[in-house]
Amino acid sequence: MILAEVWMLWLTGPDHQTVAVNPYAVVSTRAPRSTEHFAKGVKCLVHTIDGKYVAVIETCAVVNQRLEEGE
Repeated sequence: MILAEVWMLWLTGPDHQTVAVNPYAVVSTRAPRSTEHFAKGVKCLVHTIDGKYVAVIETCAVVNQRLEEGE
Protein backbone atom coordinates (compact mmCIF):
# COMPACT_ATOMS: atom_id res chain seq x y z
CA MET A 1 0.00 0.00 0.00
CA ILE A 2 1.30 3.43 -0.92
CA LEU A 3 0.15 6.40 1.08
CA ALA A 4 0.70 9.94 -0.11
CA GLU A 5 0.11 13.18 1.67
CA VAL A 6 -1.08 16.11 -0.38
CA TRP A 7 -0.53 19.58 0.98
CA MET A 8 -2.54 22.43 -0.49
CA LEU A 9 -2.23 26.14 0.12
CA TRP A 10 -5.68 27.50 0.99
CA LEU A 11 -6.20 31.13 -0.02
CA THR A 12 -9.13 33.49 -0.52
CA GLY A 13 -10.31 34.81 -3.86
CA PRO A 14 -11.74 38.31 -4.37
CA ASP A 15 -15.32 37.08 -3.92
CA HIS A 16 -14.26 35.40 -0.65
CA GLN A 17 -14.30 31.97 -2.25
CA THR A 18 -11.77 29.43 -1.02
CA VAL A 19 -9.00 28.74 -3.51
CA ALA A 20 -6.73 25.69 -3.26
CA VAL A 21 -3.29 26.13 -4.81
CA ASN A 22 -0.66 23.43 -5.18
CA PRO A 23 2.31 25.03 -3.37
CA TYR A 24 4.77 23.06 -5.51
CA ALA A 25 3.35 24.78 -8.61
CA VAL A 26 3.91 28.33 -7.32
CA VAL A 27 6.78 30.07 -9.08
CA SER A 28 6.32 33.63 -7.81
CA THR A 29 4.05 36.11 -6.10
CA ARG A 30 3.64 39.83 -6.67
CA ALA A 31 1.29 42.66 -5.84
CA PRO A 32 -0.82 43.84 -8.78
CA ARG A 33 0.69 46.85 -10.54
CA SER A 34 -2.72 48.34 -11.15
CA THR A 35 -5.98 47.78 -9.33
CA GLU A 36 -8.12 48.62 -12.35
CA HIS A 37 -7.51 45.23 -14.03
CA PHE A 38 -8.47 43.08 -11.04
CA ALA A 39 -11.46 42.67 -8.75
CA LYS A 40 -11.64 44.95 -5.73
CA GLY A 41 -9.57 43.72 -2.82
CA VAL A 42 -6.96 41.72 -4.77
CA LYS A 43 -3.62 42.17 -3.01
CA CYS A 44 -1.50 39.38 -4.47
CA LEU A 45 -1.08 37.50 -7.73
CA VAL A 46 0.18 33.96 -7.26
CA HIS A 47 1.90 32.81 -10.47
CA THR A 48 1.98 29.08 -11.21
CA ILE A 49 4.26 26.87 -13.25
CA ASP A 50 1.69 26.57 -16.06
CA GLY A 51 1.85 30.32 -16.73
CA LYS A 52 -1.43 31.16 -15.02
CA TYR A 53 -2.03 33.23 -11.92
CA VAL A 54 -4.48 33.22 -9.03
CA ALA A 55 -5.67 36.58 -7.69
CA VAL A 56 -6.15 36.53 -3.91
CA ILE A 57 -7.01 39.00 -1.16
CA GLU A 58 -4.17 37.94 1.13
CA THR A 59 -1.03 40.05 0.89
CA CYS A 60 2.00 38.53 -0.80
CA ALA A 61 3.79 38.61 2.57
CA VAL A 62 1.09 36.34 4.02
CA VAL A 63 1.13 34.02 1.00
CA ASN A 64 4.94 33.76 1.09
CA GLN A 65 4.88 33.07 4.83
CA ARG A 66 2.36 30.26 4.36
CA LEU A 67 4.49 28.80 1.58
CA GLU A 68 7.58 28.84 3.81
CA GLU A 69 5.72 27.30 6.75
CA GLY A 70 4.56 24.40 4.60
CA GLU A 71 8.03 23.41 3.42
